[in-house]
Amino acid sequence: MATTTTLLVLGPEYIEECAQVMANAFSDAAIYRYIFRGTQESRRAALEWLFVRNIRIVLDKCPQALRGVLNNEKNSNQVVCCFMWVPQEHQDASLGEMLWHGLLQMPIRFGMDSVKRMLHVMDNLKSPSKEYTSQMMNDESGQNNNNIVKEGSIQLQRMVVRPDCQGQGLGTKALMAAIVEESAKGKLNLHLETQSPRNVTFYERLGYKVIWDKECYEEEMEYKFHSWCMIRSDAL
Repeated sequence: MATTTTLLVLGPEYIEECAQVMANAFSDAAIYRYIFRGTQESRRAALEWLFVRNIRIVLDKCPQALRGVLNNEKNSNQVVCCFMWVPQEHQDASLGEMLWHGLLQMPIRFGMDSVKRMLHVMDNLKSPSKEYTSQMMNDESGQNNNNIVKEGSIQLQRMVVRPDCQGQGLGTKALMAAIVEESAKGKLNLHLETQSPRNVTFYERLGYKVIWDKECYEEEMEYKFHSWCMIRSDAL
């Protein structure tokens, strides 16, 4: 497959395709297996529905947030790599935004238990582990890395590459292009969360550092996963 390595800002016409690519990539991720119980196919459909609405909410506020690389073979313009690049002020959705984009239909479509588990995950991943908190309290430097994440940061969300395009360095080139673009504006302050050890290694090669990590849902071994919070910041 021939692709351009140029990172583009993708418009609303790419929302559904990007949501599909993202849903396919994350349909077997432990964090989503915990939220959406059932078959992988039903989970993939739930994630696609959820991601479409999430992307719409973000793009309404920040039209530059959806980034991607396209396949230029015969002008197909197929999305082969995409991610969300979201400034801090646009990372949360208001009740009005959720109503407008239909997110409040989630309990009807997927059950109230799925909603409760999603809210539980969101709350659980907001804060570091007790071990990290204790370590920070005893840090002689007095520097609270967790605050760095929250102050004027840009969050990388759902970085994916189509399976048949992996191994070509597309993800690395795309994300580095976004980092270089942001660096030209001034000091970098980037963050992300991942539940994949492989991704931790990938992002470390791009200059991100783990600032805290935690084990989640150890009481349910089937859904147990580890989560890492990583930043790339000139403040460090």
